[in-house]
Amino acid sequence: MSRNETESNSSQIISLLASAGGILLFALILWLTYLPTHSEKADATLRLEREQKLSSLRAGAADVLQNYDVISAADGIYRIPIDKAMQLTVETYQQ
Repeated sequence: MSRNETESNSSQIISLLASAGGILLFALILWLTYLPTHSEKADATLRLEREQKLSSLRAGAADVLQNYDVISAADGIYRIPIDKAMQLTVETYQQ
């Protein structure tokens, strides 16, 4: 083997090792980036808390849509159930 062939082979080996190292480094960075940082207990607690908030929000929204309420008596603004509001709207447009 001549010296040029030896240098060429060394250069190819170094390039191959550098490429493999770069790919491994990239894979390591991806793995560290997507590695979960929260424990399962914290996730379960957070999920339960969010479910409770959603439940109370839905209950409040249902209450607003289904019950009568006085918004401003002085201005004559009242809240009525949505079914009743739809019925009155249809009756108004039929006349």
